[in-house]
Amino acid sequence: MSSIYDFPKMPMPYPEQNPWYDLSSLVLNGWAADPVSFPFMAKIDGNEISIYLRTRRGTDRFITSELPDEIIPAGDRVFGGYAAAPGDIAFWMRTDGRTQIFSITGSYATLTDGSLSNYVVESTYLRRAS
Repeated sequence: MSSIYDFPKMPMPYPEQNPWYDLSSLVLNGWAADPVSFPFMAKIDGNEISIYLRTRRGTDRFITSELPDEIIPAGDRVFGGYAAAPGDIAFWMRTDGRTQIFSITGSYATLTDGSLSNYVVESTYLRRAS
């Protein structure tokens, strides 16, 4: 797996703050990804990791390839996701470094048929011990 520090930093108005890293290159399976309109980014601030993802129109439940070691949680984490779709939808961050859209009451077929127009995840969690 790669290091978060190998990814480009996002432009920031306050460069003295901890940078957000552009992880858009990890997005796969037809999910939209670009640093401007559909970003996937993360930052490390002490013992906390913050992530933000905005994407759409994927064709598989898996959204990313393996995440950088520094942001993989100690255990599987499920975060709330916001989507233009019926049902309760979440974001599953797995300890193997992969992420996927997670449907609690909806249909995976509907979520991954390429028609989902907007899916957003934003969360902060504690870093795993080194």
